[in-house]
Amino acid sequence: MIEERKQAGMTLFLAFLAAIAPLSIDMYLPALPHLTGIWGVEDDVANLTLSLWFLSFSVCILAYGPLSDRFGRKPILTTGLSLFIAACALCSLAPNVEVMIAARILQGAGGAACASMVMAICRDAFAGHVRQKVFAYIGVIMAVAPMAAPSLGSLLLNHLSWEWIFRVQGVYGLLALVLVLRMKETMDPGQRADSVRFLRRYSGLLRNRQYMLPALIMNLILGAFYAHIAASPYIYMEYFGLSRQMFSNFFALNALGMMLGAFLCAKLAKRMSALRLNSLGFVGVAAGGGLILLFGNGSPLGFALPMMLISFCCGMSRPISNNIVLEQVRTDIGSASSFMTFIQFLLGAVFMAVTSVDICTRQTVIGVLGLVTGLAVLGAWLGMLRILDTSNVH
Repeated sequence: MIEERKQAGMTLFLAFLAAIAPLSIDMYLPALPHLTGIWGVEDDVANLTLSLWFLSFSVCILAYGPLSDRFGRKPILTTGLSLFIAACALCSLAPNVEVMIAARILQGAGGAACASMVMAICRDAFAGHVRQKVFAYIGVIMAVAPMAAPSLGSLLLNHLSWEWIFRVQGVYGLLALVLVLRMKETMDPGQRADSVRFLRRYSGLLRNRQYMLPALIMNLILGAFYAHIAASPYIYMEYFGLSRQMFSNFFALNALGMMLGAFLCAKLAKRMSALRLNSLGFVGVAAGGGLILLFGNGSPLGFALPMMLISFCCGMSRPISNNIVLEQVRTDIGSASSFMTFIQFLLGAVFMAVTSVDICTRQTVIGVLGLVTGLAVLGAWLGMLRILDTSNVH
């Protein structure tokens, strides 16, 4: 395990890597309606640059986990970041939506290495409530990315052009690569697998009920959060008629809620039962969904404030949920971390696609997701406590 005096530096490093994914999504959001108009495509076609990014991201995570258990975390990060940087360059040169979709698929494939390895490195380096606290602080720092990213994307659109969104992302990826090249391998050489064997590792995880149940069920709580990511430009800029800058401000409330929730989780790590905090988070998501159904179609604030509550509760529960899931495994940590993240982002892609269904307003869809997933996960969570290993979760 890592020395306590180095925890802050490692936490910042892991947060810097983890921010690759939200930057790739949220910097691009203000440009999405703009590019839809430039290329003359329908909203559902333009949304493929988001949903297929998530799909690519999720699928590639499955490859990175077992590979990292065989070769270590550092080689996977180096390869993934190199692909991410090249994909950013291709995105900035895209002449049409077809090329952009292909480039975004490659960008998701590269960025997946960071999301997968952050979990695995955290599991390598920290234990117990310390790991939960580190997860929470990573969540706090990461929330800065979605808070700042839409504003930065809007600024680049207003003063330069949309291409600069991906150039800036490429520079960020290059800085991350430099840091990775300087890091020491965190995986214990004695824990390295003697082969990759993708199917054997994942089939073992699929048979592990204590791992699979929380990995599947607790990721459902993010349904409204991911739906909001895809729908928010259309809700604020088209439905409510706000400017790009106002959209960025309202979107920042969502990220601020996530940050405050993660910060509260970190502060209460030793003072309040993590299991109770998780339950409160699920109740809060359901309450936020209900409030959106009541007030979300009336005004921007009527939608944004309940959505902020959902984000706050997700931010509070995610570090606990992630820690509990990883506590259920003792070997193949990279594979377990990757599969957990795969489930999260695959479900994210599904929830984002749901917002394109033209049967009611996007706000209503998000409200229903918050209410239903909050109540369903709360009920399942209380039932799962009988079979989960929570001995290291307080």
